[in-house]
Amino acid sequence: MRRAPGGQSGSAGQMHPTRMGAAIAITAALWLGACGSDDKAQAVSPEGLVLPAGADSASRPLVAPVVDPYVQVVVIGPSDRFDLAQLPQHWYAATAATGGVPKITLARQQNVLALRLTADLQGSLVGRKINIPLLNMPYLRWGWFLEPAAAVPPGQAALQRDEPEVWMRVVVGIRISPDPAPGTVAPGPPQIERTVSLEWRAGAAQPPAAGGSVAMRLGGADAGKWLFEAVDLSRIFSAAWPQDNIGAARIVFVAVGAGPTAVPAAGYIAEVVLAP
Repeated sequence: MRRAPGGQSGSAGQMHPTRMGAAIAITAALWLGACGSDDKAQAVSPEGLVLPAGADSASRPLVAPVVDPYVQVVVIGPSDRFDLAQLPQHWYAATAATGGVPKITLARQQNVLALRLTADLQGSLVGRKINIPLLNMPYLRWGWFLEPAAAVPPGQAALQRDEPEVWMRVVVGIRISPDPAPGTVAPGPPQIERTVSLEWRAGAAQPPAAGGSVAMRLGGADAGKWLFEAVDLSRIFSAAWPQDNIGAARIVFVAVGAGPTAVPAAGYIAEVVLAP
């Protein structure tokens, strides 16, 4: 990833893959709602996640992006052509409010082209549907930047729900059961069975953890600078779902999101990359 002005390096901000098992934050209900251990795939639709108004609702499946398992894949750059109102069909954007439009725009922060995300009670995400065996590309890295205003939140009521307040997140949707239409990407919500949510949470006072929810950062102490993260998804998967066959697991969705949080905040995420 491009180094931001000021010389911020990624070494201090990375969580080493060998320590990821101990970092699994176990949350009773992920915002994206990973399902249990049954074999039936579920759409990403907890709390009524819906496509924003005007989103493509065509039923024609797409050819899956061609992926070379021996080179890294930039899943979300973003491109300077990014336009939430005209996303390709193999992308998916959603909010937790019916008819809501995700608060995600293209912007520059310290000369880094990124997606600017606004966290609020509604929450939103945008991502790309892909199809890659997890063990082919288990390493995920990205950079994120929290606006300093979030470091000193005003006195507001916390969320009235049993889940953490999240300023930003990177989400990986995983499917284990056989693909019903190999080589294609179906329109609409991604069909996932497990969700890994890598989170920058609002503070240390958080509900208990479960599943694939990982607290990468807590609070605003690191606000105002680019931070670079790297995780081994295979370790997270194995720790969260040891009963599952990791050899059959496929990454089918990679997204970035913000919220839900009672205290509005803004942040940036750039260069979400998968690597072997």
